[in-house]
Amino acid sequence: MYRTIILLAGIIALNTAFTFTLAAQSKKTTAEYGKCGYYADNLHGRKTSSGEKYDKSLLTCAHKTLAFGTKIRVTRLDNKKSVIVRVNDRGPYMDGYVVDLSRKAAEKIGLIRDGVTRVKIEVMETQQAAKAIAVSNRTLPEAQGTDPVPV
Repeated sequence: MYRTIILLAGIIALNTAFTFTLAAQSKKTTAEYGKCGYYADNLHGRKTSSGEKYDKSLLTCAHKTLAFGTKIRVTRLDNKKSVIVRVNDRGPYMDGYVVDLSRKAAEKIGLIRDGVTRVKIEVMETQQAAKAIAVSNRTLPEAQGTDPVPV
């Protein structure tokens, strides 16, 4: 009985440490600066590199290297407006450009009239980190199908 309690306490401590480590890693931001444009309306409904269809009413974007599903914050440097978008396509492939936004995202930061602006992008959460945190936040007894042991 004593060994079981010690073992469970150790597992809970490791799980807690793992959760905090993942949370800290997912909150680390990597900044990238460059130009930003947005998708033309005639691309609505076409397939993106990830396989899903481009929907101009969703908050999505194209980035050259970030994994599909990664959430990034795009902040205009001139007016400080920002939007959080999900990467679902590749590009842009023009010199100096770091991201292309969906029409909805472009509207949120006031990009429609200007067409192009300088931005800062920060990784907010990767799809892999989000899944790992969700798994580690499960309580151990439930995950094992047993009742919690009173301490």
